[in-house]
Amino acid sequence: MATQAPRPGPDGRRHPGEDGAPAEAAAPQVTPPPAPAPPRTVACQDRDFVEWHGGCRQALVWAALVDTDGVREAVAAARGRLADVLLPRYERRPHVTVAYAGLLPTPGATPAEQPYGPDRLARDILTLRRLAAQPFRVQVGGWGSFPMVPYLSAGAPELHRAHAALGGGSTVETYVPHVTVGHYAVSRPLAEVAARLHGWAAPPLEVEVSEWALMAYETHDIAGPLDIVGVLSLADGTWSGEAPLTGCVQ
Repeated sequence: MATQAPRPGPDGRRHPGEDGAPAEAAAPQVTPPPAPAPPRTVACQDRDFVEWHGGCRQALVWAALVDTDGVREAVAAARGRLADVLLPRYERRPHVTVAYAGLLPTPGATPAEQPYGPDRLARDILTLRRLAAQPFRVQVGGWGSFPMVPYLSAGAPELHRAHAALGGGSTVETYVPHVTVGHYAVSRPLAEVAARLHGWAAPPLEVEVSEWALMAYETHDIAGPLDIVGVLSLADGTWSGEAPLTGCVQ
């Protein structure tokens, strides 16, 4: 007697119990990954980050100052369009950070990182002198945004070289020179920020930079002023400091 071939089920497969057909492994059900969420701004916390500074009163950055009337006006115009999504205060003068230096040593402080002392300052000054730079011009214009801050774009090869030489933490490809406009106070789709700034861009500006500035800000105030600790002349390499790094800036 000829053996009858199992008949397929309605879905085209042979199923257990149907004409003695052996069980077949079901095809795995692949769930497509969810679509990535649209990028959003990150709301900044306007507070004292004691867990970071551990009592160190000031933090230091190396920067190129671009504090001109034109740049200030462009920052103010951008802030005007984004006023209700930014922290209400941003008191730092226009600048382009090339590297975070560190926390200024303070007696009794217990910071989460090694403070920035005289030895590191001497090393950084020597490093910048070895670049053999001359005064240069920074191009400022347009706009962009990181998750936490909107900014005006800034560009000059010297900024990238200084950043790399000081070990700024980003590669030449990922370092983005910029002039910060403020800190976001709320989380919003970045597309909303783009819509608010649609049709607007900072006019192209050119700012001459004649020195590298070591600047300090109070660690308890993320939007507070940025003050000059010392400057390194790009013309002759002379260092002019307002005070030694002994725990405070006079």
